[in-house]
Amino acid sequence: MHLLARLLSSIRFKTTGKLGVPKRGVRHQAGNCWYVDISHLKIPGDESGTNRVSKILLLEDGTPLNYPFALHSDIINLGEGRYSHWGNLIYFSSSTNDDPRINGRKYTIVQKEVFLRKSRKIIAEKNREQAKNCLVAVYDRSTGPSTFDFVNFLIRSEYHRIKFGLTSSRILFVGFSAKAELKSEVNEFNARAASPGSFDAEYLDLRFANITLPLTKLIPAVSSVIIARDRFDAQAIISNHQGAIYPPSYNVFAPMEAISWNGIMDIFQDSGSMPSLVNHPAALKTCQAWLRAHTQRPAISITLREMGTNTDRNSNLSAWAKAGEYLETLGFDVLYLRDSDLAHLPNPPELKDKLFFIPGSYDVLLRSAMYECCHLNLINQNGPAVLMIFNPNIRYIIFKMVSNSPVTSYEFLAQRGFLLDKPYLFDPDRKFQRVVWAPDIFDVIKKELDELMPLIPVSRDRRDD
Repeated sequence: MHLLARLLSSIRFKTTGKLGVPKRGVRHQAGNCWYVDISHLKIPGDESGTNRVSKILLLEDGTPLNYPFALHSDIINLGEGRYSHWGNLIYFSSSTNDDPRINGRKYTIVQKEVFLRKSRKIIAEKNREQAKNCLVAVYDRSTGPSTFDFVNFLIRSEYHRIKFGLTSSRILFVGFSAKAELKSEVNEFNARAASPGSFDAEYLDLRFANITLPLTKLIPAVSSVIIARDRFDAQAIISNHQGAIYPPSYNVFAPMEAISWNGIMDIFQDSGSMPSLVNHPAALKTCQAWLRAHTQRPAISITLREMGTNTDRNSNLSAWAKAGEYLETLGFDVLYLRDSDLAHLPNPPELKDKLFFIPGSYDVLLRSAMYECCHLNLINQNGPAVLMIFNPNIRYIIFKMVSNSPVTSYEFLAQRGFLLDKPYLFDPDRKFQRVVWAPDIFDVIKKELDELMPLIPVSRDRRDD
């Protein structure tokens, strides 16, 4: 019952005077515990050998106290709203462990069934009102993969929420609970793999749990996440929602094809700004503590791509090893991040004795937070780059913007509105967020570093900038 009480902590009930607790009848027992005789109400309470027969709740200023059926010793020693209806007495404590006779609050007894009946009605009314101001954003597995491309969907849905003045959003995942829905995504992964057959449904389920789901935490307006049991369940959720849906024309049984960067450039052209990712405060603190423990100088991250799909997009390991050594001569500590699929393996020979931020390979929130804590971040154009692109607090240089991959070709990027060969993606005023269209060879990397590094203020912890 205390869970329901917390849920309704903001709801106040008007109660009849005959069930009010008279202050003159309240007596002190010990510690935080007070008691009052309610034998005149003829409501049976718990007794030795009985199993929670009491059917009353105790309210403080119209709000239910959190801990009914508490042990009397806990009421005395801990208090904080614990109470017990025992025989003809109510033993209780105030929520702040002060004297209930003089703390200015009103204590009221209500019958549990009456309370629940009223609460259900109030909750239903509140839910209907909140739904009008909430966007349900539907991410469908048949058109949206379990990759970092999900961030693009989050940005588009967040733009939609802001544009229509809604206060929150809920992410509805469709097709993520049925193995049959995975077949097309498995085939797509294997089609791009260097070794066909490398990926299966279990692999994609793990990516969904480790990448897609946690990414929702980077949008503060996302209030909840729902994973539909099946498409009929999804249809029922959408039909019962009284607010807006994104995409507006979404059809559960005929979802439109979605390409990750579609509409992203249009958002900036339309509004002159872009919705932003916001790192989790606890993740930022964890990364700052890690940096204090493992580095002595301002840190620069280098993110590696070593995937078995679209291998032409992978990092030039020898060039990045040399770049790391060059940065160390400039007075920086360098840390590397690997793909989650490979982080359990020995480090590449080129980087055998280098510092790796292993937690970031497995925890996407820590990866994103580390990017914000670092002085600068270097990466090839691939999945984790979106964590940098949509966060104005992260400094980065993205290399190798184009390759032979279908999703990084000049033609693909031009169709999505990318400003080809420009040193920025959206806003030219973000001088510490650059893109480089040339490949990641050391001479290119060094040239970009030599141009940008003198402009960036140096700080041990760049959150202090």
